[in-house]
Amino acid sequence: AAPPLGDDDDDDDGAAKKKKEKATSCCSKRKEAPAQAEAAPPAAKKKPPLKTRTLLEREPLSRTAVVQPTRTPWFRAAPPLPASAATVTTGKGSHEMRERRVPDAEVPRHAPMVVARDVLDPALAAALLEDLSERTEWRRGTWTLFGKTVPLTRQSRTFELPSRRRRSSVMMNETTGLGPLSSSGGRVAALDAPEPLRRAAEVVVAFVRRRVDPEWDPTYAYANQYLHRDQGVSRHSDQLDRLGPRPIIAGLTLGACRRFEMHKRDGSVSVSVPATHNSLVVMTHDAQEAWLHEVPRGAAAALVAHPVAGHVRYNLTFRMERPEIAARCGACDCGRPAVLKANTKRPGQYYLTCNPSGRAEGDTGCKFWRPCKWAEEEATRLREQQARRSL
Repeated sequence: AAPPLGDDDDDDDGAAKKKKEKATSCCSKRKEAPAQAEAAPPAAKKKPPLKTRTLLEREPLSRTAVVQPTRTPWFRAAPPLPASAATVTTGKGSHEMRERRVPDAEVPRHAPMVVARDVLDPALAAALLEDLSERTEWRRGTWTLFGKTVPLTRQSRTFELPSRRRRSSVMMNETTGLGPLSSSGGRVAALDAPEPLRRAAEVVVAFVRRRVDPEWDPTYAYANQYLHRDQGVSRHSDQLDRLGPRPIIAGLTLGACRRFEMHKRDGSVSVSVPATHNSLVVMTHDAQEAWLHEVPRGAAAALVAHPVAGHVRYNLTFRMERPEIAARCGACDCGRPAVLKANTKRPGQYYLTCNPSGRAEGDTGCKFWRPCKWAEEEATRLREQQARRSL
């Protein structure tokens, strides 16, 4: 016979009934959820309004970007220079090279160069930078070497300056049919200097006469425009057929900061100076005879953007043209004006040679070469004159 039902069986039946009711309740809730969602959809979350940033709040552009001149201040201000900003490197071999930092005041002890900061009044520097930025007459010249003509990586322009020597200089140019001499040896049509440039030239002339030569009187300013750090100038020395031996060349920087370097021809000394906005670098004495100068490009440029000009840098080199020197240089066998250069293998000597600038592709010119004794005598006279002034 079957055993009688006890209390345990009643408990089991009650638990099963509760479990079934719970499952039925869950199913009904699942079915009701979509209906409730369709009936009353939740309110969509409002997106926060977009924050528009002004030009002053934007991040600076990449250092490799090509930036056209602009007056909109969208670059961060450059950090202040350290007390010892220039770098002097001595020694030829890698194991002999020594590098140390020096202040601007000690630079003339290591290279024929004088450095000055904040030369112009800030308002004048800003006006001159604005004038250069708005100009459209910039031209990219060419350079001929061993019969091959290559374009320069920078743009340039020449401005005539009012000076005592300007009239004789212009007369000489009208006689020869040539304009002022550029750093690459070419002749270009010169423009009249604008008012900000004439005022800046007065300040530069006063500084050079006080520190270097009281008789210096520049006749023109050769301006270079560098749009980004991939534009620069390789190591070179300027031709002397219009400037004469031991010329003084003053370079004023506006806009972005780039490094200006001078290297002794024998490789024993190199001096690197950060050419900041509104700074002046004056090459003196035998800077063109015994030294080479350059503005490095690429990663070595150490470019610092300017708050207004961005990555664009302008350099105005003030030069004194000497027509009497050009008249004595004469012409080469091609009939073109000869070029006066310093003899790099024999310091203190000069020679005349054929001018490669402005020739057609493949035209290497003539083989004209002649030592120049009168240039050596002129260099000796200038050297002795400088020694007397330093006493």
